[in-house]
Amino acid sequence: MKKLNYYTKRILYAELVLIFACLILKITHFGGITTSILFAIGSIGMIFSIILILIIIYNQIFKPSKETSQMN
Repeated sequence: MKKLNYYTKRILYAELVLIFACLILKITHFGGITTSILFAIGSIGMIFSIILILIIIYNQIFKPSKETSQMN
């Protein structure tokens, strides 16, 4: 479970940074094309990160590692 927490935290931090960068650009109205590109990258990245988190959780729950199977 430590790996799960580590990877999901890293992914969520990266997503939060992207979201805040997009919001700051929107609030300051700095650049039109760059803002829309950042929003597109952020939304695509969010979809991929959700899929990645689901895959990691699926592997942790439904495919237990050798350590957990030996403990049981």
